[in-house]
Amino acid sequence: KHILLLEEQLRLARLRKFGARSEKLPFQGELFDEAELEVSLEEVEKELAEAEEPKKPRKRRTKADGFNENLPRIQVRLTLDEEEKAGANKTFFSKVKEELDIVPAQARVIEYWQEKAVFEQEDGAQQLACAARPVHPLGKCQASVRLLAWILVAKYADALPLYRLEGILKRHGGHISRTTMANWIIRLDDVFKVSA
Repeated sequence: KHILLLEEQLRLARLRKFGARSEKLPFQGELFDEAELEVSLEEVEKELAEAEEPKKPRKRRTKADGFNENLPRIQVRLTLDEEEKAGANKTFFSKVKEELDIVPAQARVIEYWQEKAVFEQEDGAQQLACAARPVHPLGKCQASVRLLAWILVAKYADALPLYRLEGILKRHGGHISRTTMANWIIRLDDVFKVSA
């Protein structure tokens, strides 16, 4: 009995999934009710006529993008020439527009020139004293700390792969391979583990 019951459930499931569907619609019984159909058509025509009337467009209020007040600002003063302001009682400026501007990446080389002093000793020997160099997290490295930070942010926050960073630096005149950048990142990982 159990097997027969399961087979019947399977047959019904197949009928529901693959069988012919009923094409009966809820309003089919009213198709031959002509008087009510005419009234319904008139109501639909009235609704269409009302919908076709042009509606006054609503003024959409969109929240303007705001700029952080801590961003540096540059004022561009658009002035009238002497002919345009001849005979005016006074002139004044009013802010008419704000634009967000960005300075594209700029590559530069920082040269460290270390001052050295030579001291004569009493025994005739010379002693050399050098100005202290700033501490670099990777020791001897041809990347500045800013460049290392830029690489980390671009790779991990902006999801740029190293081959793209290599191309960006190449366009700006800095030829640094992705292998070198990968080695810097690995070495920085060790630095961060020690400082944490």
